[in-house]
Amino acid sequence: MLRRARPALLRGARLRVPVVDAEGLIGLKLQALVNAPSRTQDEADIRALLAARRGTLKLDVLRDYYRLFDRERDLERLLAETRRR
Repeated sequence: MLRRARPALLRGARLRVPVVDAEGLIGLKLQALVNAPSRTQDEADIRALLAARRGTLKLDVLRDYYRLFDRERDLERLLAETRRR
């Protein structure tokens, strides 16, 4: 995830900071959700990212993240919901 981060210019400063891609952000939100299931906003954020980036996400990367937490079914459910919209 961090190896795929790309430097981006920090607004208002002459500084570049590493920024994770959408897949990495979903992975981080998934980890937060697994660690604290009451964080329902993280699942809502994941849904929004899946909808906003539909067709451009690297599903193999997402499947790897979800597999790490034994949550592949959750990803398939979320992807199916996204397709129906």
